[in-house]
Amino acid sequence: MVVDVVDSPLPRADALAFDGDWPALLARLKLGGRVRLLADRCVLLTSDNAHLRLGLAANHRHLLDDEAQQRLRREVQSALGEQWSVGIEVSEHMVAATTPMQQRESARQERQAQALESIHGDPFVRGLVEQMGGVLVDASVRPLKDSSQTQQ
Repeated sequence: MVVDVVDSPLPRADALAFDGDWPALLARLKLGGRVRLLADRCVLLTSDNAHLRLGLAANHRHLLDDEAQQRLRREVQSALGEQWSVGIEVSEHMVAATTPMQQRESARQERQAQALESIHGDPFVRGLVEQMGGVLVDASVRPLKDSSQTQQ
């Protein structure tokens, strides 16, 4: 019987599993500044064999340098385990994937639209507008803070 031995590091006992949800992983990482800007603008292309392959649109290539990529790799390793690696590919023709930053902006716009719909449909507000000649300035409407929202 022949057994192939593969020399690979064992997963850390305290490492968290990665389920392929790049925005959720990004929310767990302790990133700031330029590295956060870089990570927010990446999309997950593949995740296999302890390797994250990220894509970055060419118009954001100025954020990618060796130091930023190394800091991102170290944070991923601190969350998932030392065996993980990170590669970032710059593409002129990025696939139609949504970056974490775009997802947060879309969610913010949706919350804003719901807040406007709610305030315009409120009977008290409608009464003020109709009976008192009030004016509702849409730009002044802000959605309520939700405790389940991640830090923006």
